[in-house]
Amino acid sequence: LSIEDTKPYMFAKVQVTDTSMVYAKLMVDSGASHAIMLNQDSHENISIPDPNFEARIGVGLGGPISGKISMIDGIEINKFVFDDVITSFPNPVSYPDTIGLIYRNGTIGGELLSRFKVIFDYFNKKIYLKKNAATYRKDFGYNMSGLTVIADGEDLDFYRISEIMKDSPAEKADVRVNDIIVSINGLDYEKLTLGDIYKIFNHKAGKKVTFSLRRENKFITKSFRLEDVLQRDQ
Repeated sequence: LSIEDTKPYMFAKVQVTDTSMVYAKLMVDSGASHAIMLNQDSHENISIPDPNFEARIGVGLGGPISGKISMIDGIEINKFVFDDVITSFPNPVSYPDTIGLIYRNGTIGGELLSRFKVIFDYFNKKIYLKKNAATYRKDFGYNMSGLTVIADGEDLDFYRISEIMKDSPAEKADVRVNDIIVSINGLDYEKLTLGDIYKIFNHKAGKKVTFSLRRENKFITKSFRLEDVLQRDQ
């Protein structure tokens, strides 16, 4: 590890495409939900592979972070190698560098770190990674619904649809912004966390998702199937 301004950084070999590789400096951010985020402007070999799609990829101190989601060929961290990694590429306008003048190519987040048991040794500037047998080989997921859901209300006690991606399965099914979630696949909203909801959205392509929604003063049901717009082999 390199510790700079109290933040941990590590280096990894990032294969963006079969002809484009970067030995990347990545901030370790265990609180981020993505696997990898790469800053396009940080290196000439970092570009957004096709296919890709526009999405809200996170929320920072300055508000929502927009950008694109795609899939890179792989990442190599010491002896650990992962192929076909779902990667976020933030729009520089919505994601200004808030870490001062510290140069980096991107971040490693929880979607990748969750594949390990992780120990940080800040004093000796080391990170120890041990395979987590339950998660190490799982596919990298992403939100295949086209929905952004937020916890809302004074006590954050209900879930509201805040954004819908154009031409997404949710839009085609006539799910609308400001619809309130009553249940998903028969599970009452009170028994679901935001993490649970996004796990449903990250499920295998073709999975049917059925919502019970409150729209103004009416209760309605909407269903659609998750679509993998990155066209991965299933």
